[in-house]
Amino acid sequence: VELSNTLEISFPTISKFIENMKQDGEVTLVGLDDSSGGRRAKRYAYNPEYMLGLAIFLEGNETNYTIFNCLGEVKEQGSTSSVLIDTGVNVLSKHIESLIATFPKINS
Repeated sequence: VELSNTLEISFPTISKFIENMKQDGEVTLVGLDDSSGGRRAKRYAYNPEYMLGLAIFLEGNETNYTIFNCLGEVKEQGSTSSVLIDTGVNVLSKHIESLIATFPKINS
């Protein structure tokens, strides 16, 4: 009901979205609220590991990267040789592919 009121979207629509997010692993049920006379409200928490981000910093001498979750918590940081060379696009593509293989939840 709180989301429905805040977002001005119907309760059935909110329920459908939350259920889809739950099935996808984007949110998890963390418990039920105390009853205020009616059905107990469900409480959900967002899963910050649902999707990861990748930031790449191109510098003259090296290329740095940071992988982070939805809360901005750093999962991994690293660097490699500079991709600002003639074959840099291929090197960068291969490095990104390697990171995505290691962290498949990297998404845009």
